[in-house]
Amino acid sequence: MNRIFLLIAIGFIAFDLTAQTQVENILRDAKTYNKAYLDNDFDTFTKMTIPSIVKLAGGAEIMTKVSKEHYKTMLSGGMKFISITPMKPSKIMLAGDDLHTILPQEVLTESGDEEFKRTVYYLASSNDDGKTWTFVDLEPYDSESIKLYVPNFSGELEIPAVEFAKKVNN
Repeated sequence: MNRIFLLIAIGFIAFDLTAQTQVENILRDAKTYNKAYLDNDFDTFTKMTIPSIVKLAGGAEIMTKVSKEHYKTMLSGGMKFISITPMKPSKIMLAGDDLHTILPQEVLTESGDEEFKRTVYYLASSNDDGKTWTFVDLEPYDSESIKLYVPNFSGELEIPAVEFAKKVNN
């Protein structure tokens, strides 16, 4: 009987360590993804975008071009990104052969002399048991429309509502 309890305890510890490592990997890869965006490294940014999104955009070359243009448009409108900081992800769920989670990120921007902060939400996806992760900003999607772009999205993860930016200084 004691052996059964010992085996169960070891199983829980191993599961917890795997989940902890997956979270560490999500945060590591999100920082790389965010840095690529902030540094205008749209080749890396595209490589770290969920593959089905890139495919539906017309491939990596088109996705990279569109991402560059979108970034330039925001800058020309007077917005400057200061930082993008990943926070603790939601529960990691199995979605077909992939793992999915919702990753909140704090985005700090500047427009003129004012700084703004808001939380944005990304879908993080892994097709290698959580060793590496790819991402997509969920702002343009809801639980149904994301399934068109990420077909194995189960809908079990709730996509949070879009938040408005809040001024952080005077």
